[in-house]
This record gives sequence, C-alpha cells and structure tokens, in this order.
Amino acid sequence: MATLKKVMTTFWHDQNGNRVKPGTPGAKKVKVQSSKWYIVYKHEGRVKRVPAFTDKAASQKKLADHLAALERGQAGLTDPYKIHFDRALGEHIGDYLEDLRHGGTSPEYHEAVELRLARVFDGIKAKSLRDVTADKLKAFFRTMTDARVKQGDEPRPISVATKNDYRAGVYTFFQWLKKEQRHPENIVERVPRAESPKGESSETRKRRALKPADLRKLIGVAAEYPVSARQINRGGRPRKDGSRPAAGTVKFNPETLDQLQSQGRERRLMYLLAVFTGLRRGELSRIQVKDVRLKKGVLDVPGRKTKNGRRAIIPLVSGLVAELRDWVKGKNDDDVLIAVPCRHNLRRLHMAHLTMSQIPYKTEQGHADWHSLRKTVNTFLRRKQVPLRQRQRFLRHAAADLTTRRYDDERVGDMGAAVKQLERLWKFVTRRAENS
Repeated sequence: MATLKKVMTTFWHDQNGNRVKPGTPGAKKVKVQSSKWYIVYKHEGRVKRVPAFTDKAASQKKLADHLAALERGQAGLTDPYKIHFDRALGEHIGDYLEDLRHGGTSPEYHEAVELRLARVFDGIKAKSLRDVTADKLKAFFRTMTDARVKQGDEPRPISVATKNDYRAGVYTFFQWLKKEQRHPENIVERVPRAESPKGESSETRKRRALKPADLRKLIGVAAEYPVSARQINRGGRPRKDGSRPAAGTVKFNPETLDQLQSQGRERRLMYLLAVFTGLRRGELSRIQVKDVRLKKGVLDVPGRKTKNGRRAIIPLVSGLVAELRDWVKGKNDDDVLIAVPCRHNLRRLHMAHLTMSQIPYKTEQGHADWHSLRKTVNTFLRRKQVPLRQRQRFLRHAAADLTTRRYDDERVGDMGAAVKQLERLWKFVTRRAENS
C-alpha cells in the first residue's frame, strides 16, 4: 500500500556549518524535513520513494494515479519501469549523486560525475530515460569535441581516453539504474569503447622519467616555493599616471612565515610520498593518519582507497618513517595525512615547481607531469635490476606489460653506482634537497 510522507534526511555538520562525513570528530547530527511530499510504497520487498509535489492536494492526486498504476501493474497490464521512465532525468541523477555522497567518495568526484552526465545528456537532448538510447550515445561519442574551445573557433576533437572517461561515467550511472530497478538494462553495454586508429599508440601522453638530480631539485623547490613565491612584491596595480610602483621584498610576520613554511613542508612530503610509495594523486589524497603503520614501517591502504580496489601494503624507507612519525604528532586517526590539491590545481602547482627548478615540462623524451613520478621510480628500480614482478607489485599493476610499456624509460642515462636502492636514493634526494 502506498502512502504520502515527508522524508527526514540526516546530515552531519562541523563547527563551521560545513557538511562532513558521519563520525567526524566534533560533528553534530542535523535532521531536515523535505519540503516536498513523497509517495512511499513497497515493491518486491524493497521500499521505493517517488517524489511528488510541495502542495499536498496535488501530491494526493499523484498518489491516487500511482495506486491505480500499481494495481494495473500487479495484474500485468502496465510496464513496471514506466513510472521511472516518466520521471525527469535530473531526478534520477540527483538520487544517484546522493548515493555517491554516502558511499565515501570525494566532493571533487561528485562534481566531475555531475558535469560529465550533464554534458552527455544535454548533448543528446535527453529529458527523461526514454530519450536515452544506445544509438544516440554512439553518435554523440563519435562526434564529441573539446568543450573548452572558445565560441567562433574551429571544433577540436578530444582524446580517446577522455571519450572513454565520459562513457565510463554514463555506464556506471546506468549500472546503478539497473541495480535500483529503474531501467531493465544497461544500454551503455551496447556502446563500444573508443579506440585509437590503427598504427597509433593508445597512450595519450608520452611521459619521461626524471633524473635523480632533477628529482632532488624538485623536492627542494617544493619546500621553498610557498615562501619564495610570496617573497617578492611586484608593485601591484599601475598608478593613475600610468607608472608602476617599484617591486620590493615582502617582510612576513612570524605567524605568516610559520604557516608558509609548514605548507612547504607538507608539499615536500607530498612529493616524497608519491615517489617512495608509488601512490597516485587520487590514492594519496585519500590516505588517512590511521593508514600509516609506523611500528611496522608500512602504509596499509584499504581497497576502497586504491585504484584497483584491492588492499595495498606498501613498505616505507626508514627516512620516510621518521618524517611521518614527526608529521602525524597531534593529528587524529581520521585526519587526512596530506592535503593534496585537486588534479587541476596540482597540475598548476607542479608546473610552477618545475619552472622554479628549471626543469622543462616537455622535451623530446616526453612530459614531466605529476604522474611521471611513478615512471621515475619504476625506471630507478629497473636500473637497480629489481625483478619485473616486484616492480609490478610496487606499482600495483594487474598486467606486467603496463609496467614495462608505460613506466619503463630506457632513454634515461645511468644514474651511477651510488644509487643502488631506494634507501640510498632517499638519502641522496633528501640530503641534497635540505642543503640546497
């Protein structure tokens, strides 16, 4: 039997009123009643909720129509998915995003999912699930262009990897619809993945490994950059007569200087963790203090925080254990270990570090982006003659050819007999960075 109810939603807010996850220290539980009425009923043992209206009379009319539809459906006269196909597509997306938020994923991920779904469904002019078909999706992905091109400029095709990222977002959404019994099938299964033309590599960006000397400079600059970037006052806006004030050196008060130096220390540690653990940006951003096992000298990363969904136990060099022991003092177990910027801000920050280190971002050998740090450590381990299987486990790759094809750089010169193991690489990088 269906009834009309207003739904209570529970949130947790911190002291500043920001929404946080349940269990966050100091968080308070807040219950909010929906302004809209909902039709609540049980179907095949599961409780279903269908949004109605804020006006009760209109909601009661919709309830009566819904009850009649349910009765006809039980007699086999109606489509059980009709009620979901008639709903606005935005309502399904809203429910999907709400499920994601309760699943422990980051706000950055929610925003990316919402933007991708919006672009695809706007591109095929879909207003409800009825409007989404496999043929429309195929045509959209086939002709998809870069949305960042300015109006009036020539359309620019996007990469194969980006097309597949968008397809994956829609695929996961329809998988959720199927699980929630809102759609009879995942129609994206009939939409093939984009592939590179024959003879071209599927790798979208050619990366290069950094030399130890460059890695040393980069880590040193990461620690100095917050202070160095703000130390010069460029003079500000031009005067009324058009002249510019003279540039000068900024004098920091002790509190500001301490804050900037602390930020530099955190960014230096961010690079060290990326190099000496092989963690990707997203994985590193999800690491919490409780994942660090200082007594055992390992990072114990649960599967929900890794790319492949498997638990990862990563051994740490002794120098990194000592730095982490000092870093986590005074922090709670649920605190994030390192504040890692989103991928766009991290790219800008990494480019600034490369510029200050006088390391070219792009050469004939490839790009030196953030992800190339994984290639750097794999190249070092190969030159140390570490077996392929061990390198594969360190980088947590399911396929060995990915380790050799994407992360092995034969073009980097020999690093010398001094660099024989990660412990010695740590000493080389950190000591020279501290003394530079």
